[in-house]
Amino acid sequence: MARDGLLLLAPALTRAIPAAVSADPIWSRLPPGVIGAIEMSISVDGEGAVDEVSVPPEAPEALQRLAVRTVALLRAGRFALTGVRGAGREFLRVEVTLSDRPASDPAVSTDAERRQLQLGFEAPSVDRPGRGWFTLASGRHFEAAVTVVSSLAAASSPPSPDAGAGGSASIQPHLPDSARLDRVR
Repeated sequence: MARDGLLLLAPALTRAIPAAVSADPIWSRLPPGVIGAIEMSISVDGEGAVDEVSVPPEAPEALQRLAVRTVALLRAGRFALTGVRGAGREFLRVEVTLSDRPASDPAVSTDAERRQLQLGFEAPSVDRPGRGWFTLASGRHFEAAVTVVSSLAAASSPPSPDAGAGGSASIQPHLPDSARLDRVR
């Protein structure tokens, strides 16, 4: 999960999601089921600092809040991108699903309902999605599937040794044409 002293961005994002959003009361108010997916892109500068984050403006409010809260945690770190050395941009898809499980205490109060009971993550890789999750004392279970869509090196970045057999410096992004990306700061 680290390269050149930097954390890989996609696993770090997956790990940060549960910590960043478990206290947000919106997850208790939404009905169970698939909440939706958000395509986000995160660029890092030559030092690995988060430089710019883009999300579609039409994404559901809950997913916009997820992006803002999670990026706030990531801004303190330094990251490497999947298959890219140096500055570049990573395109990620985050799909959120809510479900209800048995409550840890049937007599939970409103404050206790929002209390986090359990959280965890499994890092994504190039060929499989990762997941970040938490379960509240109320039994509400949140799960975010995180997929690395692609990574793109900045024009002046050299290829990474882990870029693949072909030595390609980037994986071309394949976001849908309809995905307008706006800057989130």
